[in-house]
Amino acid sequence: MTDLLQRLQHAIPGAEAWIEDLLAAHRADSVRVVDTEFGRLRDYFPASLLEAARVATVEELPVLPVAHYGVPEFEAMANMPAAAITFGNMFFLRDGDSSEGIHFHELVHVVQWRVLGVRDFLLTYAAGLLQHGYADSPLEVIAFELQGRFDHREPIENILALVEAHATGARASAAALFARHGAAFDV
Repeated sequence: MTDLLQRLQHAIPGAEAWIEDLLAAHRADSVRVVDTEFGRLRDYFPASLLEAARVATVEELPVLPVAHYGVPEFEAMANMPAAAITFGNMFFLRDGDSSEGIHFHELVHVVQWRVLGVRDFLLTYAAGLLQHGYADSPLEVIAFELQGRFDHREPIENILALVEAHATGARASAAALFARHGAAFDV
């Protein structure tokens, strides 16, 4: 496990550059979430987030080339079928899979990226996958839980504070995993 965690640390600079290039390549063909047809999102997220977050519709979802960056253990997860994926303030929807619930779910991830930053998001997400698998990884659990509440039209008080606190807690858990295995989380 220590070796894998160290390889994750070494993968971060390449992954950050790949994400920067991806976002730059899709900026022109993406739209602000506030400009989408899904007005109910405004009842949950502040206008500033909906104006900053972007969505790009693509035929194939972009996949972080984890094997190229030395962590092939994440290859199966990176290539699992999905309707959407988020990188930073932009999420990508597979053409034909757009729904208000998916937009909501991905906006939760936008908030997580915002509070954690690229490096800590990637390490926290990876640690959650290692410890719990995809469906039970902390950053997914809250996104699915809140999406369920949104889908059932339940109010969610202070959603930003809720997601930010949860992301911070997940980061602390990830840092503890790294520490237990003698690997530094903060470099």
